[in-house]
Amino acid sequence: MSKQSLFRRIDGLPSTEAEAESLSLMGSNEHEQKKFLNTPEGQLAKVLIKPPPAPTMTIHVSDPKIVQVDGVNDHVEYLIKTTKETGSSHTESAVYRKYDDVAWLFTHLVETWDLLYESIDEIGEKFHTKISVDPIPELPSESFWLTLFPSGRFQSSHIEEQRVQIQKWLNQIAHHKLFRYDQGFQRWLRESDVQKLIDYFRL
Repeated sequence: MSKQSLFRRIDGLPSTEAEAESLSLMGSNEHEQKKFLNTPEGQLAKVLIKPPPAPTMTIHVSDPKIVQVDGVNDHVEYLIKTTKETGSSHTESAVYRKYDDVAWLFTHLVETWDLLYESIDEIGEKFHTKISVDPIPELPSESFWLTLFPSGRFQSSHIEEQRVQIQKWLNQIAHHKLFRYDQGFQRWLRESDVQKLIDYFRL
C-alpha cells in the first residue's frame, strides 16, 4: 500500500495554520517545513506532536434485537448512536451494527496501525522527538463471549454484556488521539450500508 493510499484512511485529520507555526522541522528552512506540513505525513505530524482540540464524541450502544434468517436466530444487532460536538456545531448519527461489523472495524484499525507505525517513527526522527501513541484497545472475540456464556449467544445476559463491552470499546476509539480521525471509523458510525464501506477499503 502506498503512503498516499495509507493516509486516505486518516483523511479527517484537522489542519490549521496555527498548528503549522507551532512545529519546527529539524534541519529545514521555512519553505521546506511548510511544504512538508502540507503533505499527508505532515498533517499526521501536527496531530501527533501538537494535538489540536478534539470534538467531543459520545457513542451509546442500545436497543439490541435478535435478527432471524429463515425463522432461525442468526445474529444480534445493536443501535449505535453517536453524538459529536465541535464548538457550536452538534451532529448525531445512528446505525444498526452486529458484532461481525464491530470485529471488521477492529481489524481495519489494526491494519491502519500496522501501516502507520513506520511513518510515526519517521516523523519522530524528523522532529527529533519521541512520539507516543496508545495501542488499539483489544476487542473481545466471539469465542470469548461463548466461553463466558456457554448456553448461547442469544442469552439475555450475553447480549447485555456484549452491548456494554462494545460501547466501552467504541468510546475508547472515539477518544484515541489518532484513530478517532480514521476515515473507516468515522464512516462506520454514520453509513447504513456497512458492506459498501468494507468493499471500499478492500480496494
